[in-house]
Amino acid sequence: MIKITKLKCLRCKHSWVPRIQDIRICPSCKSPYWNKSKKTKVKKLVAVAALFFVSANVFAAEIPQQLAVRAIVGEAAGQSYQEKIAIGEAIRNRGTLRGVYGVNAKHNETEPEWVWKQSREAWIASANTNVTKGATHWEGVSFKKPYWADSMVETARIGETVFYREKTKGE
Repeated sequence: MIKITKLKCLRCKHSWVPRIQDIRICPSCKSPYWNKSKKTKVKKLVAVAALFFVSANVFAAEIPQQLAVRAIVGEAAGQSYQEKIAIGEAIRNRGTLRGVYGVNAKHNETEPEWVWKQSREAWIASANTNVTKGATHWEGVSFKKPYWADSMVETARIGETVFYREKTKGE
């Protein structure tokens, strides 16, 4: 007795009786992954949701201390220790150094060692503060109001720096 095996594509659900033994693609959808189940959008949504709910401090752990300190020096070299802590906190809240001018500021190399030391201490201290009330952006009061500030909420003014966060629904 001859046994006929019927195959089914796990992608398009097409069923067929193969004429050859080495099956490489589904004859209907032409997928080479005919024998592997299709990933669903639900799995992708769960993965995205999991990333969304991870706190900003987890992302801040990915910012190397040396670069964060360099950013604080570039952003707040002539400002108070409290302002340095607040900028460090906003960097942690932001979770990235993208768009932070101070990382590549030309004056960084000429700043004295005590500014670097104070900025290093401020970065460490900023891990346990909430003086900016969730701010992710900042600007010095001596500069004109940035174009992005209208779409944000001012959260704090510390020294010569204004801090902002994104608006939530209803604000």
